[in-house]
Formats: sequence, structure tokens, C-alpha cells
Amino acid sequence: MQLHRRNNELRDGSYVEILHTHIYVWDRFVFSLGPGRENTLHRHFGAILIATPDAPLTLTSGETTVTTSAALIAPNALHRIESVTGRAATILVGPDHPWFCYIKPLLTGAPLLALDVKRLDGTSVLDDALFTGEASCAAAHRAAEQMLQAFGGIDVPPHRLDERIEAVLQLLHEDIAHPPRLPELGKRVGLSAFTLMRRFKRELGVRIGEYVLWRRMMSGLTLVNGRSTVADIAQHTGFYDQAHLTRTVRRMVSLAPSLVNDMNQTRVHVCGDSAAAD
Repeated sequence: MQLHRRNNELRDGSYVEILHTHIYVWDRFVFSLGPGRENTLHRHFGAILIATPDAPLTLTSGETTVTTSAALIAPNALHRIESVTGRAATILVGPDHPWFCYIKPLLTGAPLLALDVKRLDGTSVLDDALFTGEASCAAAHRAAEQMLQAFGGIDVPPHRLDERIEAVLQLLHEDIAHPPRLPELGKRVGLSAFTLMRRFKRELGVRIGEYVLWRRMMSGLTLVNGRSTVADIAQHTGFYDQAHLTRTVRRMVSLAPSLVNDMNQTRVHVCGDSAAAD
């Protein structure tokens, strides 16, 4: 997710004033639009699809560096954005979401993949209304799917997980602040704790405990309203305290929760339970 800077020069020499980052949030899916921001090394559960149409950005992961105006950052890839100016449209989607089907064709085993930003020509992804926050959730939903399809293709097979892992995800979703413990999860889906741990890591790429932290952080986004404090959000989402939430967010997305919770810089649009339907 990209934050900061105000006036952004476009390729034609004109300017669009971007006062906020607008984050459209669905269950397990985030579409962020706003000015670009450099960050420090971090990794996150989901894949990142990013487009910076006004100027290229520079990404680094290990010994790999790419400079491009569109890129895919693979799930769990340790990376940082070293340079970015102008607008940034960013999608965050993990292998626990049906729309991961658009990401899978792009995964090559490399942490970073440069893409052609011209594939967004003719889509609504770069409409001013998205960057000013005037777009509805339905319009943002359509733009996000257009962006995924522009890079990943339209005719892609559905993304499906092991049915028992799907059941575990549903159990975690029901109360992410106080989820069942591993032995109870295994019992409820008919697997031993050890088998569940291995199968979950194989399907989603992370351990269950790390996934729970990720989902709690994502759930916290829906509580950002300019009135709730970071401590309030931490309490409602199952973190030990504000410091625990802050450490988790900094480690996973290289942001301070106070920045996301600052209505002078960020506006969060809570769009519902699923990005798979308007």
C-alpha cells in the first residue's frame, strides 16, 4: 500500500492533486490508490500487483532489482520499494482468495516480475475518481478486477484450495480475534494437528499462527474510521496490545498503523465481505 506526497506531475505535464491514499477493503482483498511511498524491507502473505503510470518505480528483492511502471511482488517475497513518484495503484491479494486465480499465471518462482503498464490502457484503473476517493465500492471492484485481468488474463481456471483448508479458513474467519487452537481446528476438519500444519503451510505458504496475525491486521483495516484509536483496533482484533499491532503492521507491510489511521492522509472504504461480488 502506497502513501504520501501531494502534487503529482503526469506524463503530459499536467498535475493531479492527491491529498489522500484511498484504501478500498474487502474480506482478504485490498485495493489502494494514492501517491507513492518508499519503504523498508518487509514481506507479506499476499501477492502485490502495483502500477505507477506517471513514472517507473524501483523494487529490490535480494540480489534482484527491477525498474518498471508495473510489477508483481510474489507472496512472502522479502522486498522493498527504493524509489517511486507519482500515483500508485496497488492490489494486495493472497492465495486464500478466489481472485488469486489471476495471480497464479504470473508466478514464475522469481520474487519480482516486471509487467507492461500499457496493459492498463482502456481500463478504469487510472480514473481520477479512484484516486480522489469519489469512486464507489462497486466501481473500485470493477477497476481492481480489470487490473488483475489485464496482467493475469481473463480465461483463467478457478483458484481452489484443499477443502479441509477452506474449512479451516472459515473457522478462523468466524472469530479471528479468538480463533480455535490448532488441536481443535484439526479435530473439527478431521486432521491431526501435525497434518493440518503441514497441509496449511503447503497450500498457503505460511504457518497458521502467521496467517492469523495477517487476518487480524486485515480485519483491523475495517475499523479505521478516524474515531477508533490504534489501541482500540488492537483490542478488537485480538492483538495483545497496541505495540503488538504496531510491530506486526511494520513487519508485514512496512507501515505505521497511526499513519493508516490518520484521516488527514488515509481514507479507508470498507466495501463488504467479498471482492468476488459487488
